[in-house]
Amino acid sequence: MRSSPKQDSAERCGQFVAASPGVGKTHLAVALGVQAIAQGIGTYFITAHEVFLQLVSKRYEKGLSIILTSNKTFGEWGTIFGDQIIATAILDRLLHRSATVNIRGESYRLPEKRKAGLLASTSREVMPAR
Repeated sequence: MRSSPKQDSAERCGQFVAASPGVGKTHLAVALGVQAIAQGIGTYFITAHEVFLQLVSKRYEKGLSIILTSNKTFGEWGTIFGDQIIATAILDRLLHRSATVNIRGESYRLPEKRKAGLLASTSREVMPAR
């Protein structure tokens, strides 16, 4: 069987599909995978949160650093990843030998937006983040 340059390219590169929830990303990915298999191209299906877990796990096993920023609490990660078990596994590895910095306060961008009239002025008192 002879493959075309287009097939060779598809075998060597990854594909990424991004869209809103519920519009058929997974359905499309599975359909593309089925078509690729039918053409003799190997496939591997993995979700984004599984990729992130693999990345964190590999870096953890090798003792390599990760700097990660988030505006979500650790308790919200299960919802973010759509899987509490995956979120717990990721957090277990991230937090085991880490320093956590929690910065509270108003965004440094807000005063400029208020000055430009894009936001209503409020008192300077800032409520602590939850």
